[in-house]
Amino acid sequence: MSVLLDSHYHLDFILNHDLRREFLTAISEEKVQIVAQTVLPSAFSHLLKSVENDGDSDFSSCFPSLGFHPWYIQSQLQAEEELGFFEEGLDKTRFVGEIGLDFSPRRLEQADRELQLFVFTRIMDLICKKAMTIADNQRMILSIHAVRSVREVLDILNAINIADWPINSILHRFSGTSDDLTRHIRMGGYLSVHPSMLETKRGRAYVKQIPGDRILLESDYPIEQVKKEDNPSNKQLNNDLVGELIVALQTTVDKLSEIRQEDMLKVIQQNQREVYSLA
Repeated sequence: MSVLLDSHYHLDFILNHDLRREFLTAISEEKVQIVAQTVLPSAFSHLLKSVENDGDSDFSSCFPSLGFHPWYIQSQLQAEEELGFFEEGLDKTRFVGEIGLDFSPRRLEQADRELQLFVFTRIMDLICKKAMTIADNQRMILSIHAVRSVREVLDILNAINIADWPINSILHRFSGTSDDLTRHIRMGGYLSVHPSMLETKRGRAYVKQIPGDRILLESDYPIEQVKKEDNPSNKQLNNDLVGELIVALQTTVDKLSEIRQEDMLKVIQQNQREVYSLA
């Protein structure tokens, strides 16, 4: 299997340290790489510890990403505390995610519009500050959640003139309009395509509309927290996690190739190299 990169994988949902490390070893053997999203800045340091090299282990298949998911914003006080962790975490990575806005009714009950906008705007300010210090041949990589809020997300990105910064913004599980998509692309943005996107007429239309060089892959797996004790066989549980990831990525490539009538494997691999500054 050719090397594929999952731009949005929740390694933080695999709770057991040993299982997490075994998973990383296994995907490396399968020539799969992941950008490991986090949902809280305070959890990022724990993620880093679990993917650091030790002994003969090589976890170059994993790129830890610093996130503050809108679903995990609880209050102004908690948000300000987590933003402090976020600022500290930016010293250790150029990958950021999962961040963004979610204006669905259920999520607004937990964190209202104003609080979410405060957090996302502050995050973008910190990212711009960090972007001024990264190497000339590198870029900040953002994975952005935008539910019923694509316009607001794009407004904030436009306000900082994101196209002028060494920042690649990726909309994860895109659910906006065709006009939103056009605007995002004109601002230099990318889409990470989730398998479910290709199951809808609108999703298929969007992957035809978007230029091929703006397409990346994502699984958004695991779909829920995974505990070692969920399965009596740790090896079987690990095999299941790896297997579902490989199937999701390869199936998405195949369907994209069919929809766009071109070999998307080569296109996506080139996109991965360029977006993530990979060798």
